[in-house]
Amino acid sequence: MAGQRGAQGVPGESTPTVTRQAAADTSALRLVYESQALAYLVDPAAETIFQVVGISLNGAALGADLAIQTEGFIDDSGCSWTEGLVFAGPNGTLTQTPPTSGYELVVGTASSPTRLNIHLEEPVLLA
Repeated sequence: MAGQRGAQGVPGESTPTVTRQAAADTSALRLVYESQALAYLVDPAAETIFQVVGISLNGAALGADLAIQTEGFIDDSGCSWTEGLVFAGPNGTLTQTPPTSGYELVVGTASSPTRLNIHLEEPVLLA
């Protein structure tokens, strides 16, 4: 005789991530785009900025698996953000200095010195 099923539990917080192979040695907390199932560092001057997937969560050598968070919060004690917008910088870096050329891509918003809320916006070509 089977017992009765219990009540549904409260859903936990999920973090949307994907895994891709690194196209080059890649550090954690780098903005990456995908091409042919490989993850490359973003260049805000290139049109590949339209293929951005998210932010790397781990470091990976060429050909190794790279965990990429596509949205939601990233907490990292090594960061020192000021509350406000975070942009795509050169070589996949994250910066709070708005670009003056190439494409402007808002990656998300820093809500504390160690927390980034990823919400990728549409890239804007700067004149």
